[in-house]
Amino acid sequence: MLTTLTATGAPSFGACPTWRQLITSDAPSPRAGHTLTFNPFTNECVLFGGASHEEGYYDKVYLLDLETLGWKVADVPLTANDAAAPARYEHIAAIVQRRGGSPQLLIMYGAGDEGVRDDVWAFDLETRRWTEWQTKGTKPCGRTIHSAGLVRTPAVDEKKSNGDSSYEKSRLYVFGGGVASDAAVLDASVYCLDVDNMLWIKVTHERQQTSPPTRLGHSFTAIGTKIYLFGGLHLNEAYNDLWIFDTVMRTWTLQPTSGQIPSARSGHTTTVSGSKLYVFGGFSKSGKPEVYDHVYVLDTDSFVWHKPEVAALPPGPPAPSLDHDACVAIGMGPRIGSKVEEVQVPVQTESGNALLVFGGMDFSGMHNSLYSLDV
Repeated sequence: MLTTLTATGAPSFGACPTWRQLITSDAPSPRAGHTLTFNPFTNECVLFGGASHEEGYYDKVYLLDLETLGWKVADVPLTANDAAAPARYEHIAAIVQRRGGSPQLLIMYGAGDEGVRDDVWAFDLETRRWTEWQTKGTKPCGRTIHSAGLVRTPAVDEKKSNGDSSYEKSRLYVFGGGVASDAAVLDASVYCLDVDNMLWIKVTHERQQTSPPTRLGHSFTAIGTKIYLFGGLHLNEAYNDLWIFDTVMRTWTLQPTSGQIPSARSGHTTTVSGSKLYVFGGFSKSGKPEVYDHVYVLDTDSFVWHKPEVAALPPGPPAPSLDHDACVAIGMGPRIGSKVEEVQVPVQTESGNALLVFGGMDFSGMHNSLYSLDV
């Protein structure tokens, strides 16, 4: 079965994408507000944090082997002098590698027992130890339900790359977030965290001539050196606009789009495969509150939105969800579940990529199921 756009000039999206529930072992408990991050260095997924009504905030790191589909808690060899990142939810996570170092899971801000946080922690994925970063520069105020785009650029300075031609410099760009309930931070600036130097830089000011209004529950997703802002909420106003932040020019552009444009929402996820953005789920409080289970695709070459027909293998697709998390496992589609005795249907895509969704909640409660969608 094929799913295509019939509008003139609209792109074909090929075979109908299919949801598959992945049966895993030792899964984390149901939760929302956690992060799920693909580690390209080990081809694992890393889950941190989140919260539930029954157990409160979580502080454990879980690793998911995509071939065996087994979860395990990352052993943290704490000594009397060691510390670990405090439990939290609605934080930011990214896999980064500082110059000359090992891959780390970077955890930023969020909220926990003590309220909104403004700290940055790194979990070394080789030594399994936590380090709190003592950052410098102009740091953003504490916030939660925010989003960040990770931009990696090749090192051009031989001294900085230490002769490693594969070394890439990482910068994490942060915009928006919340301070309480549905209220967004008043600061509409973009902040950049230079990972190598642990240095915060304020790259835009609060109200440039052209810039988006502040918001929370949005997505801020990087493709190359551009970051795409979609959706979000501030007080009683929800958004479905698309803004592009150019990290080289440090400018915002309000990008017109066409096609099947998603309705305004917050608490969704936006992930990247190639030049396409995949939006899943989210929440609308306008009129009758609704949690979504839709998938929308934006082609960033044509800026045409498409809502593809999506199939699902038994037992069916994921439930409507907000405050879940998602990541794209690059090149892992055919290998997902390949070492499971009970054969699971591999993800077959031209790109070999798989969109993975874990957890979240709807009006019936919280979830801990893992789903894949071929992208």
